[in-house]
Amino acid sequence: MDNDAREDAASAPFDNCSFPPPDFLKITGDKNLSAILVERWVEINRCLQSDAHLAGIILMGGILEAVFLAIALKFPGQARECESAPLDKNGKIKKIRDWTLNDLINVAYDCDWIRQDAAKFGHLLRKYRNLVHPWEQLTSENETPSKDDCSECWKTVRSSLYDLEKLEKPSN
Repeated sequence: MDNDAREDAASAPFDNCSFPPPDFLKITGDKNLSAILVERWVEINRCLQSDAHLAGIILMGGILEAVFLAIALKFPGQARECESAPLDKNGKIKKIRDWTLNDLINVAYDCDWIRQDAAKFGHLLRKYRNLVHPWEQLTSENETPSKDDCSECWKTVRSSLYDLEKLEKPSN
């Protein structure tokens, strides 16, 4: 798929259509992870076509977390040197594998891997993704996501992932 077609797909609504997955192997550099992410991508399309918005968003959050973690591991120097790299209780940068989705979104934005709007909606998606825990939904102000909420999250995921396909390993 060429870049124009990917950008069109990234901004399209999800009504009654499926979207091809990005090149997860290129993004993550991991064949096994890529295969899992493609399976999840297909499952997200099924959820959205069945109006299973919360389930779709939970899967979207999982994909974002896996991809951002893979990118941080692919570019560890850049990730660890950015201002938002998370610190442990002793003031040292945490191991990348211990970073949360919140941390990974902040680092991805600070490293210019994603745009500001993608970071903003990534945080919204993260909040909805946390509704996987029924007690979170019961005790928080997070309402069940609507079709429109889900559509915005899905556009953000697709757009972010298509942008991440363009990342090149920095030369040292």
